[in-house]
Amino acid sequence: MFVKIINFRRIEPRKKTDLTRLLLYLFKVKDDPQKATLLNNQAVASRLLGPPLLLHLVMTHQAWGDHVEDLAHDLSSQMHRYALAACVNCDLPHTWYTHIVLSFHRLDGVKLEAPQDRLKHRNSYKSRSMNAMRICIDMLKALGCSLTQPMVLVAHADRRHIHVHAVVILPVKDGTQWDVLNFSRNFLYEIALINKKTFELTQPSKRMLARNVKIKKLWEDLVALDT
Repeated sequence: MFVKIINFRRIEPRKKTDLTRLLLYLFKVKDDPQKATLLNNQAVASRLLGPPLLLHLVMTHQAWGDHVEDLAHDLSSQMHRYALAACVNCDLPHTWYTHIVLSFHRLDGVKLEAPQDRLKHRNSYKSRSMNAMRICIDMLKALGCSLTQPMVLVAHADRRHIHVHAVVILPVKDGTQWDVLNFSRNFLYEIALINKKTFELTQPSKRMLARNVKIKKLWEDLVALDT
């Protein structure tokens, strides 16, 4: 499991059109001759592993078909309005949304059909897509996300491994901002290991653990909790 926060440095503040473009990229199909399904006589493949999951947003169209652009535009408008309302007494931040990717090990595909659940969630899902996004939500909570702001989660299976994209608004209603952009890479590794152990996913390789003594010690401590 690997957690990555995508934060491109740019001079100009992010605009609503930037968010629309990102959502459209996450939803739309892409050319892939090896996974050819015909759409208007063109070989295309969907990135989506399943329907997207929305928090505090309303889906007005499906994330596939002829209205994908309308959906991306509508969701970005909803998220932008929330960000403006959350910053009613201050300026909208330079970066008012973030893009986080949670990538699973390629061997986790089968395990995501029925992962171990030490957190005892009330809802048990049979879909790999929903389980992947549920684990992503737990990861966001571990990163300090209050889950009170709008977010879009999209599970993809267009690579050898399943991965989840989370697009989350940073300002929250009380005027504060989720400070996720300043987390260190080591901290993200730690969160990934804790979630990996919680859901009994594929263990990290010895090579990966050998790269960082602190990460290795954390994994050994997590394993020791079961003995």
